[in-house]
Amino acid sequence: MAWFGLLLGSLVGMGLLGSPTGLKPDQLALLWLACGVLVELAAARLPRFGFCATGAGLWLGLAARFPELAWLAVLGAGLALLLRIGRTLQAGAGSLLEALADLQPVALGIGLGHAFGQPLASPLLWWLFWWLQPSFLTEALGEEVGREWSRMRVRLTRVGLVTAALGALAGFLPPDQAAVPVLLALVLWLLAGTSTAVQLGVDAEARELQGRQQQRGLRQREKGLDRREQGLQAEGRKQRLTAAELEVRLQTYQLVDEMLESIPQQLAFQAVGELIVKRLQARFEVTNVVLFWEEKGKLVPISWGTPHAERIASAQLTQRTEPIVEEAVRTRRLKQEKGSNASPDRLFPEDQWSLALPLPGRGGFYLGNEFLRELGEEDLHFLEVLARHSVLALDAAAWYQTLQTSLQREAATAARNEALVQRLALVIDGVAQLIRLRDVQAMLERAAEILKPVISHQGYLGRSADLAVFFGTGERDALEALAAKVTEQGLPLLLENPHRLGVPLLSDQGAQGALVLEREDKPFTREDRDILAVLSYQLGGAIVSAKLFAELQKTHAALRDSQAQLMQSSKMAAVGQLAGGVAHELNTPLGAVALAIEAAQLNLEARPDRAVQRLQRATKAVGQMKEIVSKLLFYSRDARTGWRETSINQVIEDTLQMVGHQLRLDNVEVIQQLGEVPAILANANELQQVLTNLILNARDAMLSPGAVGRKILLSTGSWEEGVWVKVRDQGTGIAPEVLERIFDPFFTTKDVGKGTGLGLSVTSQLIQQHGGTIKVRSHLGQGTEFEVRLLSAPPAEAA
Repeated sequence: MAWFGLLLGSLVGMGLLGSPTGLKPDQLALLWLACGVLVELAAARLPRFGFCATGAGLWLGLAARFPELAWLAVLGAGLALLLRIGRTLQAGAGSLLEALADLQPVALGIGLGHAFGQPLASPLLWWLFWWLQPSFLTEALGEEVGREWSRMRVRLTRVGLVTAALGALAGFLPPDQAAVPVLLALVLWLLAGTSTAVQLGVDAEARELQGRQQQRGLRQREKGLDRREQGLQAEGRKQRLTAAELEVRLQTYQLVDEMLESIPQQLAFQAVGELIVKRLQARFEVTNVVLFWEEKGKLVPISWGTPHAERIASAQLTQRTEPIVEEAVRTRRLKQEKGSNASPDRLFPEDQWSLALPLPGRGGFYLGNEFLRELGEEDLHFLEVLARHSVLALDAAAWYQTLQTSLQREAATAARNEALVQRLALVIDGVAQLIRLRDVQAMLERAAEILKPVISHQGYLGRSADLAVFFGTGERDALEALAAKVTEQGLPLLLENPHRLGVPLLSDQGAQGALVLEREDKPFTREDRDILAVLSYQLGGAIVSAKLFAELQKTHAALRDSQAQLMQSSKMAAVGQLAGGVAHELNTPLGAVALAIEAAQLNLEARPDRAVQRLQRATKAVGQMKEIVSKLLFYSRDARTGWRETSINQVIEDTLQMVGHQLRLDNVEVIQQLGEVPAILANANELQQVLTNLILNARDAMLSPGAVGRKILLSTGSWEEGVWVKVRDQGTGIAPEVLERIFDPFFTTKDVGKGTGLGLSVTSQLIQQHGGTIKVRSHLGQGTEFEVRLLSAPPAEAA
């Protein structure tokens, strides 16, 4: 600080010797500035953050005396801060924060005072911002540093107030005296020394506080060491006290290991109980040890080591226990008794010493001896640990035994189920072949073959109605009687000595018979009965199906015969309608034959050549009659055979030759539009019947009142799958409500006695048998058209 004292002395000398006119205003301002920088450099650094700078008094005085140079005061404060930071080698983010914290109160105080035109208000504003600065920076500094800085500000409050007062006082001193800033700088420099003393006091206090904290920490550390030493001593005592306990636990764990190893070897629960009993008997050298286990609210002995085993057997029957064990289980506390007790409820009244060890929630151990003995603390602890582990081991053994039993039971059940499934599979495979049969005897024989590998037996009887099938040995009469009884009751029956099993052949129509098996080596099981019931139910349904099939075949044959007779009747009805026309058709050639024969007789001698001509004419007429009769016979014969390649146009020509004379008698004209059509595979006789029915129906429609004309149009043609035939008339037409019923059997719109109602029904059936179709289009007052479509090659079942 020597250079600082010399410089300050020079400034004082200059200030004292100078005159009001000795310095210019700008020189005087620079003097203020230099004094302020020097005082700022003498600022005392606060602990951990910031400075106590009394130079703010000079900056406030400069701004008050020279308002136009307020900016110079702020600039000088900033320059001083930079010099101070460089001097203290504190450059960095923390130094910048310190500079802003010191510069902000000066800049805000001078700026606000200058802005409001009240320079004397600047010291007050500076002190206010200087006081509140720690609160603004608490978040940036951290809570601990902010609190410490706030405490330092409290201690420096008087320094701050004096600095602000000196800055305000400078505004009232003569502005042209150089001694003013020098004297003010000297006072502020002395004030900075005061702040340094305050700082040193704070530092000493902080060091004292830190020392007290260190001493307090040392005392707490000593107390912690004392407690740790006490804990180590207690732990040592505890270790010494539990050495025996560890030995007991070791013995107990060895026993537990033995118990766990014994679980898979034999019956787990009983093995573990016996192991514990033996260990207790050897450990305490007692005569009687019994393990009582709670079952259904009663204590039952399950394992024991005693020379009085007969008492245990008696106790299991009479449900006797040791009273001391019941009390220990009830109170859940170990109990000892000394001295004999001849109570009749006791199992071992001769024991002079007895102990009951409860197993919580499970049962308890009884230990007894004829001689008195004392248990030490290690023995009691061993019993306590043994009780806990015994419960776990016995529970695990019981669970393991239950699991093993369940697994064995499940394995046996699975084996039975698998065998049952295999047997059922054989039955189902056999049933699949059995239901294809149509003979009841063959079914019963097949059932016997199915049962051979499925159910062992020596005798078999299958009965349905009056039919019976018997195989093997045994009394057939007895089996017959059992089958009759089973069929009558509709329920399975099982007999013994010898073993017989009967099951009814059930169906939805009742019992159809029975199946009976017999064997001598072993009785029949429920699975045998169920399997036989499955087969019998399927066999009963198959027998009903066979009977229904036989009846269906008979009905179908009768239906075919009835259908053939119906068609033949329809033909005969048509023949009846044609009888008059055929007779008239035959009269013409018959008359020609008579005339020719008579003329031949007259000319036989005179003119034999003329007689030959007459006879030739007669022969021709006879041929005409023969052709007419043959066509009529062809039409009227049974048409169930005769499928061959047929020309539909030729069938139309033959039909018209047969019915043409009848049409001519009724003045009906037939117009033919026959196209070139391929031959088809058909029954010509049936097609002739179809065309005859359609042509005669068309004639009858045109003979009714209201007909448009008497022309029938016959046309043929081909399509991609066969040929078609159309028959169109000029009759009255068919009403729409009647059109849907014209193909129904025995339906007719003709008067009674003029029609059977079979023509169109038979026609439809014949066309369906050929795999064809028939359609009708009709309009009242315009006529009706039937269209028949036939396949070139009808289905195989039709042919």
